[in-house]
Amino acid sequence: MKIVITGASGHIGRQLVPPLQRRGIDLLLVGRDTAKLGKMFPGALISGYNELANAGRGADLLVHLAVLNNDNTAALDQFEQVNVDLAFRVLGLTRDAGIRRFLNISTIHAPDDANQSNYAVSKRNANARLRAERSGTPEVLTVFLPAVVGQRLSGKLAVLDRVPERLRGALLMVLSSLRPVVGIEHLANFLVEAARHAPMPSETILSDGQQSNPVFLFLKRFIDLGFAFAVIVLLWWLLILIWIGIKLQSPGPGIFSQCA
Repeated sequence: MKIVITGASGHIGRQLVPPLQRRGIDLLLVGRDTAKLGKMFPGALISGYNELANAGRGADLLVHLAVLNNDNTAALDQFEQVNVDLAFRVLGLTRDAGIRRFLNISTIHAPDDANQSNYAVSKRNANARLRAERSGTPEVLTVFLPAVVGQRLSGKLAVLDRVPERLRGALLMVLSSLRPVVGIEHLANFLVEAARHAPMPSETILSDGQQSNPVFLFLKRFIDLGFAFAVIVLLWWLLILIWIGIKLQSPGPGIFSQCA
């Protein structure tokens, strides 16, 4: 299995390459600064964009991570050059290389029309234009990611890199109960499935979910019990009236109970 990755020198790429290598995936890392990529990933197969069509031939998947990120203060046209124009250049190179799947990595901020940052607008424009390419070859998929959690964090979560590891894990658990995140291992597994050409929707929001988060489950249970307690305390008189009304009008108990 062979996967081509653009933008591997970015925050997500730096953390994504090692778990993919551990899974035995052959990787081709593509970027403008091939010397920098070579230093970051010794022994990896490296290519510039001009060589992608030949070097990527026979690959199962191209993952487009190259991005001008939201921590950049560039003008909108500069965001468009990277986040839109480069994406379509890479899509064309993917087609030239005969790669059957093009996976565009986007952000959950892009579908939010209220978010008018240059980053979100440019990613939204790229996603809209890519929708027109879905009927052709390669197959075009877009994955919307929340905050990516790995050995290192970025954006507002980067402050947690400064705290001790045990405390960092606990704080991450609390934060991930309040907002969606995706672990780097989860993302790596998703890419392997995409490279196997498993059936996938054209647009996917990928996150770890909250149903396995103990903090989220505790808060949910606390809210459920708090609501039930508030109803009993404030509306006990109404519940009694309803119970009396049921007893007067129908046989059987006024309160239904069921044993599992």
